[in-house]
Amino acid sequence: MASSKNKFSFLKNILKNFSSTEASSSLILLFCAGLALYMANSTQWQELYKTIVHYPLSLNLGSYSIKANFHYIINEGLMSLFFFVVGMEIKRELVEGELSSPKKASLPLIAAIGGSLVPALIFYFFNQGLTTEKGWGIPMATDIAFAVGVLSLLSHKVPFSLKIFLLSIAIIDDIIAVLVIALFYSDSTSGPFLALVLILSFSIFLYFKLHLNNKLLLSFLALALWTCLYNSGIHATLSGVILGALIPGKSRWSEKQALDSVKKVFSKKEETSLSELKNLKGMVEDTKSILQRLISLYHPYVSYIIMPLFAFANAGILIKGVVFIDWIQAPVSLGIILGLFVGKPLGITLFSYFACFTKLSQKPEDISWIQITAVSFLAGIGFTMSLFILNLGLGTDHPAYSFAKISIIFASFAAAVVGLVLLGFGKTVPLKQRKNPV
Repeated sequence: MASSKNKFSFLKNILKNFSSTEASSSLILLFCAGLALYMANSTQWQELYKTIVHYPLSLNLGSYSIKANFHYIINEGLMSLFFFVVGMEIKRELVEGELSSPKKASLPLIAAIGGSLVPALIFYFFNQGLTTEKGWGIPMATDIAFAVGVLSLLSHKVPFSLKIFLLSIAIIDDIIAVLVIALFYSDSTSGPFLALVLILSFSIFLYFKLHLNNKLLLSFLALALWTCLYNSGIHATLSGVILGALIPGKSRWSEKQALDSVKKVFSKKEETSLSELKNLKGMVEDTKSILQRLISLYHPYVSYIIMPLFAFANAGILIKGVVFIDWIQAPVSLGIILGLFVGKPLGITLFSYFACFTKLSQKPEDISWIQITAVSFLAGIGFTMSLFILNLGLGTDHPAYSFAKISIIFASFAAAVVGLVLLGFGKTVPLKQRKNPV
């Protein structure tokens, strides 16, 4: 009996240690993408994969019925939660993180602009005037989970400031990607529904301003926001970004205020009531902002469930029968591969050098230019966001869709390998430089 308990405890420790590593979510993501590729190209599992991805799902609310499939639910529904976390992370960085001041934000901001602009121009150069022209946004964004996961594989050679540099670039990339999706990858807009989106956004703002605590009401407002955005012509997943940006980024009480209240209550001679203890508990919880609490709550679900499901549903592309020369010579393939593998590192490195040379920004002393170049290749891992924009820009029915998917996977893998090799040439970083100095 004791032996089985020890084994169970040992297994729990393994799972706990695995889930605490930054690379774990990217490894699960990679496994799901690989599984999708294998099943889609296996004569034994191909039909099962198609059945799973296109499995019909429906929701009946009285006479109102919603019909969709597994792929649609993930891309249109669950990815809203992904963008919700993205929106909160963007706000956190703007409020108190690495983008909270011009001095902190200048270098990654300029680098990210270069890393978005150059790939888009490369793609446009090869696809101008073609039906694939609208896919220029595909090589612009960085997959945060994959990029940081790959970076963590060589954590002993990565100073903390380099990790923050990559995270900041990825966050700014997300901001740019969100703007690109809203402005260029949305259908014709509906004025009345956009007006409702504004009204609902203001209602959610008031909800938090008045410190309301009705989860049912907030859930209704969030669902109504998604529905109105869906009908407005703007991609519905951006409702997550709007909601994330509206979450309060500052704590309601300081730690000192909470401690003073605790001392005051327990210093009284009379017995402490249950209501006072509940108020103290709420006050202690409110020393952390709602933003921090929600990121901690939802980040694991996004990293370990939603993104792997998205990878599984979208990475399954039939490679069998694809003629190599046709694929590699296709304008969409050249645009994506050169955009992610060449344009991304070129844009980030050159714009970073320009920013430092002109003294618009200052390079951290513990980061070398080789490390910046390595990170710029890791930023070329576009995977999740590139696949998402591909679905919006070209659509699954486009003749070049398969070539585009293969190119995204190939370019992301190649960028990851080169980034790791460049990091591998570096020296081992002292432990104190690998951790947050604060």
